Amino acid sequence: MNPAYRSAVFLVEGTLPATHFSIVTAYNPNGVLTDSASNAVADQQLLQAIQQTGESPVRITGMSPDRSHQELGWSIEDEEEALRLAQKFSQVALYRVIEEDLFLIERETGTREKLGKWQDFVRQ
Repeated sequence: MNPAYRSAVFLVEGTLPATHFSIVTAYNPNGVLTDSASNAVADQQLLQAIQQTGESPVRITGMSPDRSHQELGWSIEDEEEALRLAQKFSQVALYRVIEEDLFLIERETGTREKLGKWQDFVRQ
């Protein structure tokens, strides 16, 4: 897994409805940089898939600390659904917030690594 996943920070656009949620993106399938048009289409497909579950996702952008690389993503409360969508959109990993803690989950193995306190990764 790309070590940059461990240093990602996040912009949250809105109020998160829960203290347990996942962050899933459809950008750059299999960790391969993809053109912006393809990423935008995949992002809209992911949004629709989340909305079909009855959830109201919040936009969360994951990015490098210097903001040079950004991937738009969405919150989703149901962890199993988040894992299913990460697989459907060929993501290497996803993030999970449980109470105050942020975890990185490798999609293929389900390996979960605690990264630290969620608020330490949130940017304005």
